[in-house]
Amino acid sequence: YPWMQRMNSHSGVGYGSDRRRGRQIYSRYQTLELEKEFHFNRYLTRRR
Repeated sequence: YPWMQRMNSHSGVGYGSDRRRGRQIYSRYQTLELEKEFHFNRYLTRRR
C-alpha cells in the first residue's frame, strides 16, 4: 500500500534516515533480574 511506504525527507533537519537504535541484548542473569523487578513494579527506574 502506498501509505505504508517510507517517505524520505531531505530537508536537512533532524538526523539520518535510518539512525535507529539497535536492540539491547541482555544476559540470562540480567533478564532474570529485570523480570523479577518487573513482577513487583511495572514502572522500572534507574534509581534502584
